[in-house]
Amino acid sequence: MSDANRPRGLSLAWKLLFSFLTVAFVSIGTVAIISSQTTAREVRGFVLHGEQSTYAVLLKELGDYYQDHEGWEGVQTILQGSGQRGQSGQGQGAEGGRNTLLADGSGVIIIGPPVRQGSKLSLAERSSAFPIEVGNEVVGYLAPIGLGFSNPETQLLEDLQRAFWVASLIASAVALLLGVLFVKGLLRPVNELTDAARAVAGGELSRRVEIRTSDEVGELSMAFNQMAENLELSEDRRREMTADIAHELRNPLAVIKARLEAIIDGVHPLEVESIEPILEQSELLNHLVEDLRTLALADAGQLSLELSRTDLGLLVQKVVETYRPEAQTIGISLIADIPPEPSIYGMVDAVRVEQILGNLITNALRYTPEGGNVTLRLQFDSHRSKVVLEVIDTGEGIPAPDLERVFERLYRVDPSRSRQAGGSGLGLAITRKLVEAHDGSIHAENQSEGGAIFRIELPG
Repeated sequence: MSDANRPRGLSLAWKLLFSFLTVAFVSIGTVAIISSQTTAREVRGFVLHGEQSTYAVLLKELGDYYQDHEGWEGVQTILQGSGQRGQSGQGQGAEGGRNTLLADGSGVIIIGPPVRQGSKLSLAERSSAFPIEVGNEVVGYLAPIGLGFSNPETQLLEDLQRAFWVASLIASAVALLLGVLFVKGLLRPVNELTDAARAVAGGELSRRVEIRTSDEVGELSMAFNQMAENLELSEDRRREMTADIAHELRNPLAVIKARLEAIIDGVHPLEVESIEPILEQSELLNHLVEDLRTLALADAGQLSLELSRTDLGLLVQKVVETYRPEAQTIGISLIADIPPEPSIYGMVDAVRVEQILGNLITNALRYTPEGGNVTLRLQFDSHRSKVVLEVIDTGEGIPAPDLERVFERLYRVDPSRSRQAGGSGLGLAITRKLVEAHDGSIHAENQSEGGAIFRIELPG
């Protein structure tokens, strides 16, 4: 993708940093605001507690007056006697030098500025007013007007609030620094993955990334390394297969060319005996091309199957009878091991299954010495509802390192022997693809007494 076609927008680093700082700043701001308000409330509570102590005597006198007179009639004398003198009902109090409002139990102002008398205390005034109680009943409120803080108290609150905001700014700066470091550390393996992915896309399949953590990014790094390793292995095998195919094509083409040149030059007469080797090599080429076509169809998912309910016992017997003459020619016994009753059926493509078993029998005959046995066994695994087909030989077996690779394309356990026998090296690869097309599985193993077993499992 060219730079012009790449989507535009903020990089992941900026998105992560912005998200981190947003959470940090909101958290710090919220804590600062709540702390500032809580401190102011506590300071005000402390001041109000002090004021309540100052007004304690007056509150007691007012309570006694209400109890004695059963009301607030003439209460001005109490306020005046307590030093509450003023004009127009506004007493300049001796207590604290502050103006006050006197309200009854419902909050209606009795004594105060003329414009306020008869009205009710505001919510703020009522919340800061001192209740006057007689018994367990609130009969009135004494509300200081303009109750505030003295200079030392105001200075203390301002200092505390200033300290909160300075601390918030410092915390924000620290959060910014930590956010940058955090995002940088988090994106380091991501950037390495990006560079490595670009290298692999450019053909550098040996590129790997260092796994630094065991978290999701570490798992992504492991997955990338595994992907790159598989790509490198696939590329190596592709190159090997290309070289092997070229070699397989070169040999028969060289024979055909040499034979035709000999006929043209008069070295060999133009007779049937001279042309037969050309026909044999042409058939070998045709077989190789047909095998490659089958594999290509299987890889593309276009390998068609004509499934039908098939008596697998009869099919196995048919395959054995087909290849028995070939086995007898080279001195090998080909045996069919089929349960007598009941018959075993399967939904398979009979032609493709014959091709599968034919490939395995041909392979077994190739590696079984004269006088040996090749057995084609049919069983039904009732526990797993699987049909099991086994091709068992008495040859030398398969070397352990080759057991997992015998189904690879053009892979040979003994390359020279296989070429002499005329194999294309694609038979087992085609067999695996055909088995997988039937939703089955195939694997190879060695017998303890010698020889190899190729086991096929198909849905029952």
